[in-house]
Amino acid sequence: MVRWKTDFNGKKVSVLRCELMDSGSGVKSFKAYVDGRFVLFTSYRGVWTCRLKETPLRPEGKRRRLTVKVTDRCGNETVDEKEFIY
Repeated sequence: MVRWKTDFNGKKVSVLRCELMDSGSGVKSFKAYVDGRFVLFTSYRGVWTCRLKETPLRPEGKRRRLTVKVTDRCGNETVDEKEFIY
């Protein structure tokens, strides 16, 4: 399960933050894409963060699509999609 700490309610976003929850086997992989391009998230104390200014994306004030794919150690996959402005 992905729990977002970022507010996506039609606001401009420059930092993406989330927590991953898995009550069973644990998280095996976490991959994130904005408009189909991979973006790097780093983890600190269980919070995954992506600072968009540190990615190849440029702030154009347009609507973007974030896709996050999380896989647990049993092979179960969760895909979460959000839209934001950057």
